[in-house]
Amino acid sequence: MEFLIEEDALFLFCHHAFGQKSIPLAANENLVKQAVTECGRLPLALKVIGVSLQDHTEMFWLSVKNRLS
Repeated sequence: MEFLIEEDALFLFCHHAFGQKSIPLAANENLVKQAVTECGRLPLALKVIGVSLQDHTEMFWLSVKNRLS
């Protein structure tokens, strides 16, 4: 399986986590980028983790990101 380039990985993750093409203004940009990095820029991981974080609080995101580390 191939790794996505950073821009494509971020797009795919945002599509599944937020339903849009980029990081929303209300989201913690640093935390989003860390989550993408922890997914290893693997498409399946980006989709699964993105959907699992959808509509959750920043504290939940931080907890998931720490577990991925």
